[in-house]
Amino acid sequence: MGRDNIADTKGGLLKRTFLIPGKVIQWFMYMGVGSVKGYGKVRAQTRKARSPFFTWFYSIITWWMVMEVVVLIYLDTQIIVIPVLLALFGG
Repeated sequence: MGRDNIADTKGGLLKRTFLIPGKVIQWFMYMGVGSVKGYGKVRAQTRKARSPFFTWFYSIITWWMVMEVVVLIYLDTQIIVIPVLLALFGG
């Protein structure tokens, strides 16, 4: 049976609001499974799209980047997380 809460994250309004970016990213991952070739890759992509851990991970990274942009605009400082992500993931 289908469910709306694919990552199975529950909680109050503040928690649900915090997790919106992660849920949106996972929704795009879940809907984009059709472009992935191979059964194993489809299964792995679907597991990531349903994972509560990844919901939190994507939400934390997204809000961190949003806060850095806000700080950059208002306090005229340097962005920290984007160079760190580029260094970690080889971008």
